[in-house]
Amino acid sequence: MLFRFITFILFSLSFYASGQDVYSKRLEKLQSERQSTIRDSLIVDNLFALTRVVSDKLQIWIDSLHHFSVRQKSKTGLLLWEIIESEKVVRKLNFEEGIKKHLAFAQILEKTNRKRYASWSYLRAGIILARPSTPFIRKKDALTFYDKALKNAINEADTSEIIRSFTYIGEYFLDIKNTKEAIRNLQFAENLLEKFEDKNLFPTVLASMGSCYLLEENQEKAAQYFAKMEYWLKNNPFKFKDFYQSYINNIQYLGFANYYFDRKIYQKAIIYAEKGLSAVQGFKQSDNKRSYNTYAVDHLKILYQSYAKLNNFQSSFRYLEEYQHILNENNQNELNQKFQELNTKYQTEQKELAIKTLENEKINSDLKNQQRIKYFLVAIILSLLIFSGYIFWSRQKLSQKNKEITTAMLKGQTTERQRVAADLHDNLGSTLSSLRFSMQAINKKKLDAEEQELYTNIEENLEKAYNDVRLLSHNLLPEEFEKQGLTIILQGFVRKMNKNSTTKFDLKISENFGRVDNKIEFELYSICLELVNNIIKHSKATEAKIELSRSEKQIKLIVSDNGIGVFKNDSDGKGMKNVKARVESLNGTWDLASKENQGTNSQINIPI
Repeated sequence: MLFRFITFILFSLSFYASGQDVYSKRLEKLQSERQSTIRDSLIVDNLFALTRVVSDKLQIWIDSLHHFSVRQKSKTGLLLWEIIESEKVVRKLNFEEGIKKHLAFAQILEKTNRKRYASWSYLRAGIILARPSTPFIRKKDALTFYDKALKNAINEADTSEIIRSFTYIGEYFLDIKNTKEAIRNLQFAENLLEKFEDKNLFPTVLASMGSCYLLEENQEKAAQYFAKMEYWLKNNPFKFKDFYQSYINNIQYLGFANYYFDRKIYQKAIIYAEKGLSAVQGFKQSDNKRSYNTYAVDHLKILYQSYAKLNNFQSSFRYLEEYQHILNENNQNELNQKFQELNTKYQTEQKELAIKTLENEKINSDLKNQQRIKYFLVAIILSLLIFSGYIFWSRQKLSQKNKEITTAMLKGQTTERQRVAADLHDNLGSTLSSLRFSMQAINKKKLDAEEQELYTNIEENLEKAYNDVRLLSHNLLPEEFEKQGLTIILQGFVRKMNKNSTTKFDLKISENFGRVDNKIEFELYSICLELVNNIIKHSKATEAKIELSRSEKQIKLIVSDNGIGVFKNDSDGKGMKNVKARVESLNGTWDLASKENQGTNSQINIPI
């Protein structure tokens, strides 16, 4: 898949001049086009490409990318500008922070489907890990990031990043002297560069290929690549920065110096090592002393060893002294770097310790406040418990008092009923009885027909009044009530009503009813009297029913008739109010259903 893609790129690309002129011309063309999202995206691409070109105008392109992205509100452009700005961290030798930033950017770019830019961030992270000036060189990790960069670049068909990835992978294998893998990857980069318009990396690839062939002892092939490289350095259409040209020349001269030194041709080794030492002076001119020290020691080592082999100890000592000085300086720089890192960590730990101390003080303060709140809540809870206990005790006492009042009321009502019943029986009953005896003393035969009819009518009414008084006095509170209970009393009541009333009553009581609380029995009996009295007075019913049943939770009383149903009788309002009051006193419910010519149905439920 990879080889087919590379072949496609090679045939599809056309040859152009290299360098920043390509991207500059593209920008000029894009600026003349009508503004659109695609146009703005292409401008961002080309500005970002210019920031990767080795040029004296680098900062101008970085500023242009930022200005354009702000003006057009391009999130991608601003993110790319942040990535470039993160290189300042690396330039301050804070390599670990630089790697973290680039990897974080790469992951963001991958997630937002901007993989072509993620490729560049992965490459930068790998370069930092592989560069000789880094105090912690982790070349295997660098290769991992190079591979990720190549994968993203191929996914986006970004030829520029594909070339960069192959170049850095090739240099990795060259560094560990795996020339076959180095040549294979560098060959991909070279073939793409032959057809690609941006040839900034061409000298680097040519120099690295030359070094590979030197390691394979193919001096002729190496010379061809170095010659081609020198031609590009002299005749390129753009000016390289000093440090980049120093880097390319260093690859070439160090390759030859090592080649001749390994073959004990010390004079030639000295010539190329001195050329290399002169070439890396470009790093000094770019204020990059760390890189100068890094690359210079390789040439100085060959020089002092070669002069020693030729018994020129004076020159050998001179280069050895400079070599040792740089080593000491590098070691000192590394020690300073480690000191700074440790000091930073120490200061961070001190700050964290101070923060933790403040946090602990706050926690302790919060704990004390919580303890106070806890005690306060406990005091409130205790007060509430005491208050609740007092209320409970008061309610119990009140409940007991209510029970006593209820018992007293029941007793009072019973006594009053007994008194009223006695008065009715003894006084009114006696009076009616006397009247009956007086009537009986009159000789009916001496009366004419009209007087006899009047006599008969008065006698019947007296008899009826006497029986009603006897029934009423008995029903108010039967003497057997407390002994026999509600069931027996209702049975006797219904028998008497059926003898003295035109309405026939039917009584049904469940077998398991038994005895209940005296108050309940008394109130139910009183309710029955009121409802039966209402039926007799107003319903004009021929039949009526009284049903009494009991379950585990309630007592049900139903009183119904087949009378006229709906009626109006203001004089009897008090009786119905009494029924309602008695039901409520038992915490019960009363459902009254009455329809015209369909009778009345009263259902009363009393909870046990």
